[in-house]
Amino acid sequence: MSEPANITLLVSQLKEGLTEETKAEAAFRLGKLAGSNGEQCDQIIAAGAVQPLVELLKDGSMVAKENAAFALGRLPVKVEQRSSAVVNAGALPPLVMLLNEGSPRAKEQAANTIASLACSNQDLSAQVLGAGALPPLVTQLREGTENAKQLAAVALGNLATGSKHRSVQIIIEGALQPLVALLKEESTVAKEGVAYAIAQLTGSSSDLDAQIFDALPLQPLVTLLMEGTDAVKVDVAMLLSRLAAISIRRSVQIVNSGAVRPLVVVLRRGPSESRQKAAFALLPLSMYSDQGRAQIVHEGALPYLVSLLEEGSMDTKEKLAVMLANLAAESEQRSAHIVNEGALQPLVALLRDGSMKGRWRSAAALGNLAHGSEQRSAQIVNAGAVQPLVVILKEGANDAKLFAATVLGHLASKSKAGAAQIVDTGALQPLVRMLKEGSLDAKEVAVYVLGNLNSPSEMSPLIVAAGALQPLVTVLTSGSETAKIQAACVLQNLAEDNDQWSAQIVDAGALLPLVELLKQGKVTLAKVSAAAVLGYLAANSEGRSAQIFKAGALPSLVTLLKRETEDVHAQRTAAFALGNLAAHSQERSVQIANSGALQPLVMMLKRGSEDSKAHAAQALRSMAAVSEDLRLRVIKAGAPAALFTEEASAAAAAVAADAAAAELLAEEDSAKVRATDVSMFPVSWSK
Repeated sequence: MSEPANITLLVSQLKEGLTEETKAEAAFRLGKLAGSNGEQCDQIIAAGAVQPLVELLKDGSMVAKENAAFALGRLPVKVEQRSSAVVNAGALPPLVMLLNEGSPRAKEQAANTIASLACSNQDLSAQVLGAGALPPLVTQLREGTENAKQLAAVALGNLATGSKHRSVQIIIEGALQPLVALLKEESTVAKEGVAYAIAQLTGSSSDLDAQIFDALPLQPLVTLLMEGTDAVKVDVAMLLSRLAAISIRRSVQIVNSGAVRPLVVVLRRGPSESRQKAAFALLPLSMYSDQGRAQIVHEGALPYLVSLLEEGSMDTKEKLAVMLANLAAESEQRSAHIVNEGALQPLVALLRDGSMKGRWRSAAALGNLAHGSEQRSAQIVNAGAVQPLVVILKEGANDAKLFAATVLGHLASKSKAGAAQIVDTGALQPLVRMLKEGSLDAKEVAVYVLGNLNSPSEMSPLIVAAGALQPLVTVLTSGSETAKIQAACVLQNLAEDNDQWSAQIVDAGALLPLVELLKQGKVTLAKVSAAAVLGYLAANSEGRSAQIFKAGALPSLVTLLKRETEDVHAQRTAAFALGNLAAHSQERSVQIANSGALQPLVMMLKRGSEDSKAHAAQALRSMAAVSEDLRLRVIKAGAPAALFTEEASAAAAAVAADAAAAELLAEEDSAKVRATDVSMFPVSWSK
């Protein structure tokens, strides 16, 4: 007999059978046929089997009810139309009654049918809950057979899927405690459903996730990762990924539970879905814990992560880019390992061809890999990253632009070829636009990039031509502390390179904000950077020197010079600026001397580093050169007379300074002042 004819016969027996046994047997055989393939499920429904099965579920013998529930449970198979046919026929009330009052086998079959109906769509899940299925399902978790416990857990997991409201109801009904108890038991049958149920309860609410995490024992989950089926490993990996994302503390607890190794084993050996879920579980473990990052790399995850980065879906690639960014953070060794495993090409491919989210996440990974390494920066440039980064800088969303600009800044700071490519690819105009119109963070990053591009002075004309001067001056007034430092660095480089640009910087209104930076209460890098810019602006320009004096820079420069600042770099920079201001002006030289600068300059001449001595000597010479009276005052303050003889060479001046320093130190028993040679530019900064 053909299957359609057989189905027609069985449905006829189901409707018109003379005995309960005949109807029960027909229901059982229809259930067996329904489980073989979807086409036969449709044929059974089309033949009119659903309504008589529901009638049997209501009024049949216990065996008939068991078999009817068995058949109805095998019809939906995750197909919405079939599930709707069962629910619309009125199956839910008798299924819930059977779950409450049936035989052990009847309860198992009822739980299975409810689980099948609940996985079809949100509306059907709500109807299942509305029919009162939740309390008896929780009861089965506590009191049912092993199979009933597993099926009830699966049903609860299906009901929880995609709904915070239903997840909360399940927790309120008291399901969490028996689920956790089952997780602790020796039997593995129910644990498989339990892992699925708890995984589905998580992910909709951080508060709910925290409650679940606090109730969960981690060790049984780690054991399931090692010993469970592939499907269970997927559920556990998903559960751990959600729980680890709650907080740093919980992420660290998961790392300490020993979960990293079995997750990496699944990543290495599991089927495709398991590998993906294991990678997703490792992501939050890489986010919060350096111990977790170290373990992920130590256990050998990198080659498999890179493989998924090459072959996975776009969502997978985006997540893996974030993980590689995390693994590379603040670790030279891990960054080198990531590059050696071949991550650069797929990251650049994602940067070039991915979604906007994928592109900026790839940029974040490349930025962390580039940071602090000339070799990796060159490798990233050679891998073709510059052009797509500049495209993002021009066309991306604001967050994406921020990441792209940061990476370009890192590359420019470590690779001269990279800096040239960045400029040649057209980055200057969007950087200047970011400097003018961006957020505080964006301006900070833009000025950072311009500062690194400006390190080779041949880039300076291009930066000026792009219109950067005025917005750089504006940043001195309204930018963040870091942005002000970086802007001062760029302006200092420009002023040092070209007298015409110095004039343009002054014309752009830089003097007042630079002097305001000088007036900050404590010695900051911004303050010292401002002093350096003023020093270069004063060089070889009577007019600019007079303007700087008029703007009120002198008192702050002298304060910066004095020993009380205990910042040798600040003192040296102040001496450099004062020396340039004093040059060729008796009036300014007298004001500098009268402001109390002589003694700290002489002290620097005697005690400072070679650079400090040179700047102090230049400042003292500039003052002494304008009048005999000032020369005598400088000598009286303790400067060696040989410093000012016309024929004295720089070497003779250094010898004289050393002799004076030896004399002074012989006279004093106080602690020695140590000069620290601090490199000023460029300022190291990362985002």
